[in-house]
Amino acid sequence: MVEDSATGDTRLEIKQTYTYYSKSVNWLYDWVSWPFDDTILSSAVEFTVSGDKFKSRSVFLTINPETGEKKVLAASRKRNLDKELDSPKLIASDAERREVTLAIHKKASVELVSINVDTGRQRLLDTANSRTLTWLLDDSMRPVMRIEKSKSGGLHQYYSSQDGGRNWTLRFQHDPLNEGFYPVSYSSKNNKFIVVSRPADAEHAGLYEFDLHTGQFGKQLFSDSEYDLSSARKRRGSDDLLYSALWKDKLEKHWFTPEDAKLGRAIDSALPDEANWSVFDMSLHGQAWVIYVSSPINPGAYYVLRNDLKRLRKISDARPHIDLSTTSMPRRVDYQTSEGLALRGYFTPSTRSPGHAPLIVMPHGGPVSRDVMDWDGWAQYFAHRGYAVFQPQFRGSGGFGQTFERLGHGEWGRAMQQDIADGVHALEQAGLVSPDQPRSIVGASYGGYAALAAATMTPDAYQCAISYAGVSDLPR
Repeated sequence: MVEDSATGDTRLEIKQTYTYYSKSVNWLYDWVSWPFDDTILSSAVEFTVSGDKFKSRSVFLTINPETGEKKVLAASRKRNLDKELDSPKLIASDAERREVTLAIHKKASVELVSINVDTGRQRLLDTANSRTLTWLLDDSMRPVMRIEKSKSGGLHQYYSSQDGGRNWTLRFQHDPLNEGFYPVSYSSKNNKFIVVSRPADAEHAGLYEFDLHTGQFGKQLFSDSEYDLSSARKRRGSDDLLYSALWKDKLEKHWFTPEDAKLGRAIDSALPDEANWSVFDMSLHGQAWVIYVSSPINPGAYYVLRNDLKRLRKISDARPHIDLSTTSMPRRVDYQTSEGLALRGYFTPSTRSPGHAPLIVMPHGGPVSRDVMDWDGWAQYFAHRGYAVFQPQFRGSGGFGQTFERLGHGEWGRAMQQDIADGVHALEQAGLVSPDQPRSIVGASYGGYAALAAATMTPDAYQCAISYAGVSDLPR
């Protein structure tokens, strides 16, 4: 459905089903992008039904936003429905060249293909192995960086090319589970990448220039003194940075121009105090933004901001079936461990019996991860079912800097486990939970390990321990 961004009026509805001859054709859209004013791009699965025979193929198509006319630019062979289809991934687009670049999966490889959206003419830019995750392109739509998984799957490997993808050299690799490294943009002017990362000698993850050819970090563009940077956003079609973002409890932003900072404050004031928002997409020249807004009591919604109108209009809810009147607002709980380490946790009261509910302790996974004051489906589900939920941010959690993260090294089942117990004690001291109410501990991944460790080491503390995909054999 194509809507007017100012009024919300429907301008066009694109049909999912049509019939030609005796065949019924159905479209299942995988993703949609609108990089050019007059052309919508989409990846879809096309199902053809003829009598009792079913066939499917993956297609890449353009859609005219005025007429709804579809044009298939690339497609896989038709296959039976029991065969899995890989949708092409959009890597980049260039309005002047009228080209888009896709990663298309083959049997044992991935091809980087540039397609002209008017003529359908294709250019093969690169062929890589099936472990390839993505590419970065320069201003001429030539590949300059390729990111692959290692054969073991444990590392991300960064390759550079100085001749448009004909030759590649491994320049850098990192462990994505424990070392954040997120490319934001590439500038052909100085042959530098801008990345969110934490160099070995830095306390917090920040925004840096990075030279892929030398594997060295350059100038720091922004860093916070207390928290790790989590993301950054640049303007569409430009190397200019818009903002960088970090989670304190809520999502906060550092803007790179006074004009953008003023607009950011205006959006903040138009939304509820508990809301977190980020730019999801923007129009070609930045006149309109699509922003995604969520909060601890709202799973999220998409809004459009037209800069000429200076107002937000909701496009749709992300999960409209959820009754927001049944959600529960969490609160931050600050506490100290028995040895004096300052920690925090998030407490979500039961929506049915606040103050007298059984408690679920829910340590996060990772353990280099963290919870924030945003939507958590598990916590809200348990609160709706009558439980209070506590999410402790024990030592070793991510987002608080390298020193805090290293405090957890070697402390699985030891100090990290005690941090969880100290948090539960702090809830009792604050009168948020009753000592005589039943207690459970629930977690996934590292949180599952913590649940198993609690059942093993403190069997009387909990009536129930649930491990979802929990680590259970540390040597392995």
